[in-house]
Amino acid sequence: MKAFFFVVSIFMSLLFAAVSCEKKPFDYRNKYTGEYDLIYKYTAWNFNSGMTEETTAEYGGEISYSKKGSADNLLLEVENGHKIEMRVDKNGRLTFECGANVGMFTGKTLQLDFSSQSCGGGMGQATEFSIHGKKN
Repeated sequence: MKAFFFVVSIFMSLLFAAVSCEKKPFDYRNKYTGEYDLIYKYTAWNFNSGMTEETTAEYGGEISYSKKGSADNLLLEVENGHKIEMRVDKNGRLTFECGANVGMFTGKTLQLDFSSQSCGGGMGQATEFSIHGKKN
């Protein structure tokens, strides 16, 4: 009888350890979640005002499961405060909710390139950003 309780307690301990982990078992997105070193390039322009803004910087970032949207969504949080919601398929291709293809994961590398005109709109102005990174 003591052996039975011992085996049950070991099994329950393993079950609780598996459930409490941050990664979701058998989820294809597991290989994409984690911390990344990123090169972030941002460009905004407006023909009406003549304004152009450009920034290139290195940041840390983290990719985690999104708590909203599709079950396939991931959330990229960049150290500069920028948060990007994206959908990833089983082949690592990235899209936004509007359906625009914006990049992909290749091994431990992230490549994300997006223009605000990809999802419609723009009319004389646009925002473009490129985020390339490597998983730590």
